[in-house]
Amino acid sequence: MSSYNNITKKRKVDVERCEILTKSTAQELFKITELNLKGCSLKNLPPSIQNVPNLIKLDISDNPDLTSLPSELKFCNKLDILFASSCPGMTTLPPVLGEMTSIRRLGWRDGSLTVLDPNAIPPNLIHLILTNNRIESLSSSKLFEKLQNVRKLMLSHNRISAFGGSVAAADGSIGEDSDIKKLENLELLRLAGNKLSKMPIELLSLPKLTWLTVAGNPFLEKDQFRLTPIVPIVSMEALTPTGIHLGEGASGTVKLYKWAGREVAVKLIHGVTSDGRAEDELAVYGAVGDRGMDHSIVGCVALLEDDNSGKKGVLMERLPYDKDLALPPTIIEVTKDRWEKGKIYEARFVINVLRDVVKALRYLHNVIGVAHGDLYAHNIKVDPKSGHVFLLDFGASYVTGEFAAEAERLEVRAVGVLIGELLDQMDKKEDSLHKLLVTLKGKCVDDEVKNRPTFKQIEEKYLSKYK
Repeated sequence: MSSYNNITKKRKVDVERCEILTKSTAQELFKITELNLKGCSLKNLPPSIQNVPNLIKLDISDNPDLTSLPSELKFCNKLDILFASSCPGMTTLPPVLGEMTSIRRLGWRDGSLTVLDPNAIPPNLIHLILTNNRIESLSSSKLFEKLQNVRKLMLSHNRISAFGGSVAAADGSIGEDSDIKKLENLELLRLAGNKLSKMPIELLSLPKLTWLTVAGNPFLEKDQFRLTPIVPIVSMEALTPTGIHLGEGASGTVKLYKWAGREVAVKLIHGVTSDGRAEDELAVYGAVGDRGMDHSIVGCVALLEDDNSGKKGVLMERLPYDKDLALPPTIIEVTKDRWEKGKIYEARFVINVLRDVVKALRYLHNVIGVAHGDLYAHNIKVDPKSGHVFLLDFGASYVTGEFAAEAERLEVRAVGVLIGELLDQMDKKEDSLHKLLVTLKGKCVDDEVKNRPTFKQIEEKYLSKYK
C-alpha cells in the first residue's frame, strides 16, 4: 500500500509541476526563477510564460510533441539556461531564441535538428550542446559570427561533413581565411562521430582551444586502425560480479568484478556519449594496456567485448584509492573544474602532479600516438600515500596522425590551464615554485599556438629545475 501511495503522490506532484504555468497566479509566476517542465507531454508552451520575468533556468526536455516555442518567451529576459533535449518535434531552433540576449547556456541534445539557422541562435551563447542531432553542415559565415562568444561547443554524433567555410576577400575572390577563426573564444569542442573527410585545420590554431575530440570521423579511420591492442579480449562469461558499484561518469559505469582470480574494476562503456564512441575509447585503452601505470596512466588489463549482450568495456586494476584531484565543471562553470574550498597544496605535491601528468601525456602523444582530449583535474586520480597521480578516461581521445605536433600543443594548453588552477590552490609561501609555474603557464597558454613548448621541453626546461 505504501508503494501505491508513493506512486500516487509522485503523479500528483508531476501534474502540479506540469500545470504550473496554467494554474498559478500572476504573483506566484513572478516569483519563479527555475521551471522544470521536463516530460510534461507539452504540445505547446503556454503564452503565460511571459508572466515569469525572473525565470533563470527552464527545462522543457522530453516533450516529443512540442513543435516550437512561443514569441512570449522573449519576455523572460533573465533566462540564462534553457534545456530542450529529446524534443524531436522541433526540427529547427525556434526563431524567438535569436531575440534572447540573456540565454548563455543552451542544451539541445538527442533531437531532430538538421540545420542551424543563424537567426535563431541566441547572440550571447557561451555553452551550446547539440549532441546527437542530424546537423549536416556548419558553414555559414553568419552562423560563426553568432557563435563567436561560445566557449564550449558540443557537436558529437551529428552528420557534419562541412565545418567552416572560406571567407571572401575584399576583391570578391575566396580568401585563405576561414570562418573558423571567428571562434576565438572557443575552449572545448566535441566533433566526434561525424562525417568529416578532412580535419578543419584552422581549429588547430585557435588561441583558446584546449579540449578537442574528432574521433570517429572518416579522415581518421586509417590512423585508428593502427592502434593494436596489447591485452586480451574477454566476454561477460569470464567475469564474476560482486555487486559493488565503484562509480559513474559521462562515458560509462564502473563496477567491481572478479576475473582470472583477482578483483578488477570494469568500466562498461556507453555506446554513444557527448565525447565519442565506445569503439574509439576501447581502441586507445587496448593500445595503452597494462603498461599504463608505468607511465602515470590508468590503462587496462583486458578489453570486454561481449557479442551476446553487446556490452563493451575495459578491465582495469582496482586502485586502492578513489580520489579525483577535483570535481568536473557544471554548465555554470563551463570549463573550470571545481576544487575543494580551502584546500592548500604543498609545493612537493604540485610538482608531482605536473611531472606525472606531463609524463603521461608525453607517452600518449609520442609513443601511442593519441591525444587525451579531456585533460582536466577531474580525470586525474590521486594516490594519497605516494602523492603521485594517474591520468584516466579516454572517452575523448583521438589518434593524432599527421596533426601530431598541432594536437600536442593543444594539449599543452590544457597543462597550462591545470597549472593556473593549481596555483590558486598552492601555498603562496612557495615563492620559487610559484615564479617557475607562472612563467610556464604563460608559455603553455600562449595565443600563438606554435610558440608553445612541447611536453619534452616542459619536462626538461622547466619541471626538472625544481628539486
